[in-house]
Amino acid sequence: MADDSNADPNKGGEDPSKADPNKGGDDPSKDDPNKGGSSNNTPDEAAIRAQVAREFADRLKGITGADSLDALEAQTKTAADEQLKKQGEFEKLANAKAAEALELKAKWHATLTSNALLSAASAADAVNATVVSELLAPKAQVDDAGNVTIDGKSPAGAVEALLKEHPYLKKAAGGGGSGAGAGGGGAAQADYQEAKKAGNLTGMLKAKREKQ
Repeated sequence: MADDSNADPNKGGEDPSKADPNKGGDDPSKDDPNKGGSSNNTPDEAAIRAQVAREFADRLKGITGADSLDALEAQTKTAADEQLKKQGEFEKLANAKAAEALELKAKWHATLTSNALLSAASAADAVNATVVSELLAPKAQVDDAGNVTIDGKSPAGAVEALLKEHPYLKKAAGGGGSGAGAGGGGAAQADYQEAKKAGNLTGMLKAKREKQ
């Protein structure tokens, strides 16, 4: 029987540790990336961006009608400017209408006051109903229902109080008078008009006495 222990280790079978690494089997690390398998077909980045931009522009135009964000900004600013312009015109119109309404209201109140005081002065036998009315009118108040008051009194009450305080404004018993004002010279009339314009009650009364 042969002694295997004396066998030459270099004979028979190959020593795995001395195997040529370049022989047998392919080294996966040295595979040519261009050989075998699927190739890398990743789209160009610039083309992707261009496609996304076109899709965004199409969607933007479909929703807003603008071709770009800059166009949308300009369109929005134009719309805002138009809105402000319309709002300003509306405010001007509203202010004009409000002023017109106030003017009409003032004229209506003046007419109500004049009519009430002239009627009350005539009924109280004032020498000059117009003078009495003009003396009391600046103190008049008119409520929403059209009721006229002077210092909290009715027109008749206010006229009565004025004639009591200034009896020369009332006709003497059996005497005459003019509702439009009579007698007196031009100077007294001028003084009366000037005092009336200044709202000077005392001056109006003095001028009235000089006319009589």
